[in-house]
Amino acid sequence: TAYRAMGTSSVHAESNRSHTVSRFDIVTHTLLEAMKKIEMAERIKPATQKRYNFRPSLLLKKRLEKIQATIEESNRMCEHDAEGRTPFGGQLLLVDLSGRDADHRSVGENGHSRAQRKESSAINQSL
Repeated sequence: TAYRAMGTSSVHAESNRSHTVSRFDIVTHTLLEAMKKIEMAERIKPATQKRYNFRPSLLLKKRLEKIQATIEESNRMCEHDAEGRTPFGGQLLLVDLSGRDADHRSVGENGHSRAQRKESSAINQSL
């Protein structure tokens, strides 16, 4: 809430004044494991490559080949699991259109002030 603007309305004593979009990826265990392997391999690859460039050795070359093979295998797993299924389950998007409640209220004692209505209008323009 530190990054969200707050205000009041005739409906809510404290109402945030900004939009939020939350994305949830629904994945299988296979995809999650493959993503972890890719992340780990990509994290260690630059340092290993740098060491190899500084002082080439057969051991470092084999490590680099193994890292690359892990990345490629894991990328294939992200496309299809062992049974040929896509390991991605889906995606859920939640959208909070804050400030939208002000559009139908009149200005005055039971509604929003002109400034609040202008603010709501400006917020909704970002859609």
